[in-house]
Amino acid sequence: MKKTRLGLYFLGAAAAGLVVACGGITDPEGGTTGDPCDTSAECATGYACHPGLNTCEETCDNPTECAASTSVCASINSSEAKFCQCATGAAGDETCTEASEGRTPYCNTKTLRCSATQEEPEGKAEGEACSDTETCLEGLGCHPTLNTCQKTCDDTQTQPTVCAHGDWCAADDLCEPVAAGTCANITSSSHVAGTTGPIIYAVTSVAPNESWCAAGTAFTADVFAYAAAGSEFGASASTGLAGGSYYTTSGEARALTSLNSASGYSLIDGGKAMKMRVNFCSTSAVTSIAIGVGFTNGNGFCATVTRP
Repeated sequence: MKKTRLGLYFLGAAAAGLVVACGGITDPEGGTTGDPCDTSAECATGYACHPGLNTCEETCDNPTECAASTSVCASINSSEAKFCQCATGAAGDETCTEASEGRTPYCNTKTLRCSATQEEPEGKAEGEACSDTETCLEGLGCHPTLNTCQKTCDDTQTQPTVCAHGDWCAADDLCEPVAAGTCANITSSSHVAGTTGPIIYAVTSVAPNESWCAAGTAFTADVFAYAAAGSEFGASASTGLAGGSYYTTSGEARALTSLNSASGYSLIDGGKAMKMRVNFCSTSAVTSIAIGVGFTNGNGFCATVTRP
């Protein structure tokens, strides 16, 4: 195997090409108006999971598709889908009053639907500040460090489980954004961040591969990533993984496909996620090193690798 001397040596274990699946992300036989949901994948074509209601609701592309009382067509809480909704504030309340002849005079600020009262659903919506889980809507929990209501999930399932792309299901079974890479490895590099590429969600230090280093101190880590929605990692490391890079402390990039070992690459759940083992050699007798890894149009991920 080839080693490249950069003050640190880095071996990025293999990667494999993305295979993009055809079709949309919704189930044509899924839920329709009012059916409970956790993600839009549970809803029928033309419907999506409404963040304020947690039910499948019809989506829209422009305001002309909406009724007079819900003349706004927009995303809700950064949702990918757009929904017909009323305008919040006095103007929205007036529109609701006129459209219903006074029966539903308010635009509910949580559901963004015209309502007969100003009472909001019990609990706070996703992303709202909280002090404990009891204050959040059903299906959400109060994140202990973000102090916001976040979607509940199962971290024993393949990432990102029910979480949005760019998030991951953390150990407390709550969705949270994957940490943005702010180390020099990423910030001084040419890494192109985005929300469509593979997402690295964890880097774990493991017992070092001492034989990898002819001289210096060895470090080894497992890097975990999940593919973009509708995509899978290739089954063979030899096919390569486009856009995968590691970054030195000076921000210099090296393609993972040019520095890999087939034995260090494995698929998770048929390619929905993957694990790659990476090895380093430090020329100094240190106990930890800083690394940066990422994929084009995905996140940049910073980690400290130690010798367990």
